Amino acid sequence: MQSLLQTRPKTCLTGSNNLGNVSITDLNPPWSTTIGFQLMEAEPLGRGSFGRVFKARHRLDFIPYAIKQINVLAALSKLRSQNEEDESALLEKLLREIKLQSGINSSFVVRYHSHWVEGPGSEKFKTNKIRELLSLCMGNNRDESTEESSDDSDLWSSSKSYFSDSTKNSTFLYIQMELCNQETLKDFVKNATDRERLIECPRIISQTAKGLSAIHAKGIIHRDLKPDNIYATKGGGRNLVIWKIADFGISTKFGSSADELGGFNFDLSELDVTGSGKEEEFSSQSFKGTESYKSPEMYEQLPYTTKTDIYSLALIYIFTLCKFSSDFKCIEYFRYLRLQTHETSSIYEQDTILMDDVTRRKYFSVIQKMLCRNPDERPQALEIYTEVP
Repeated sequence: MQSLLQTRPKTCLTGSNNLGNVSITDLNPPWSTTIGFQLMEAEPLGRGSFGRVFKARHRLDFIPYAIKQINVLAALSKLRSQNEEDESALLEKLLREIKLQSGINSSFVVRYHSHWVEGPGSEKFKTNKIRELLSLCMGNNRDESTEESSDDSDLWSSSKSYFSDSTKNSTFLYIQMELCNQETLKDFVKNATDRERLIECPRIISQTAKGLSAIHAKGIIHRDLKPDNIYATKGGGRNLVIWKIADFGISTKFGSSADELGGFNFDLSELDVTGSGKEEEFSSQSFKGTESYKSPEMYEQLPYTTKTDIYSLALIYIFTLCKFSSDFKCIEYFRYLRLQTHETSSIYEQDTILMDDVTRRKYFSVIQKMLCRNPDERPQALEIYTEVP
């Protein structure tokens, strides 16, 4: 496990220590100092389409957290282009689903701890007067929104106080999240030996299934499961790795589709950082899940349930167990499965990491069930980890 535990942290909720000789108390956070969170690094960990993520610790517990800062008006402007509902309805849904996600208490899901709003209208937020909050947001940001539509870089230009003067009157939503370190599943598969992958496979399958079960138990459909959204963190007994699901999108109760949601398919992964420090381009595709790991029903824009996540998880397991000569070959095989050019039984013919035949068949037997064309025939997440070797 040397490659897994000693690999330099990377991707979305990680960052290097760039404080130098600067004391944490000397850093000026973008949020109110009365909140109690101290900025731990001078630069943000990264940025997304309309927000940044910072590393911070609370004065009471000194535990590092990831703090997402979301520009309310910029976020709603993006959402409005994809939805017919007005901003107040969109914001109400966003806040409701953030609260719902904060209720997920699983060791295998990146935790959402709390959230708050600062800037014009923040008091209206506390009293749940969403429409008045939005009126204040839009009144103070009307000139800024025109600039954002042409160049978001002005909004996030770096300065000693981290933001340009034009954002001083903006309203921001902050989300306190668990800070993940170490690498993603994608990094692990790329760097690990066959033996390391074989050792980790039971934990990867069991823990991701348990994490997904906890998400589904709250009525949430992830919709964008992929190796990039699964993180390895230290903290298990005997210094074992814990695999956690992150970036789960906002949805509603089971049986919903994009149409049934009134077009509302907001995904918090849009608020995450890229790891490269560059802005991510927004597109409608980001609301529908990463195409390579989509289920057939999502790809065909049919109604979908939690079982869409089961199909995506099956592809993640194939990615972990099988040895593809290139990323293109992997994506191509997934496309063949989705289009039924290849039968699901073809997984048994794939080149895999070294394992005995009995173990191999146990894994692929479960995966084949997860790939059923009929979503109703796929197992529940709870059933998956009871069947793994």
